[in-house]
Amino acid sequence: MAFNNTVQTTPVANILVEIQTDPSSPGRASAFDSNVTGNSSGLIYMVEIDNHLNSAASYVKFRFSASESTTSGTEAHMILMAPAKEIINYAFPGGVAYTTGLTGWVTTSAALSASQLPVAEVRVKILAT
Repeated sequence: MAFNNTVQTTPVANILVEIQTDPSSPGRASAFDSNVTGNSSGLIYMVEIDNHLNSAASYVKFRFSASESTTSGTEAHMILMAPAKEIINYAFPGGVAYTTGLTGWVTTSAALSASQLPVAEVRVKILAT
C-alpha cells in the first residue's frame, strides 16, 4: 500500500467548533449558540452532524450573524439535515462565507417556525476560519 504525507504550510481552516445539544429536557425549545467561531467573518469548510442517537432526522441551522434572540421564525442562511441514526459530513471545498458572525441551532424540522430540540443529544463539529 502506498502512503503519501503532504504538509500544509498554511492550513485551510484553523477553528474547530463543537456544539452539543442538551437532551436533559426533551422537547424543550432550541437555544442559539451565538457566534460560535468568535470571528466576525470567515469560511465554513466542513460540518459533521452526529445524530446517531435520534430515531428522527435533525436539522442544524446557521445564521450569519453574531447573535439572535429567538429561533422560531428566524430565517436560517443555511440548513443541513442529518438523517435518523446517522453521522453525516458536509464538505465545502471552497468554503461557505459567513459575515458578522456564525450563530447556530438544532431543531427537529427544516420549517421556519421549528424550535423544538431533538429528543436525544446531537453533536455538531464545524471546521472554519
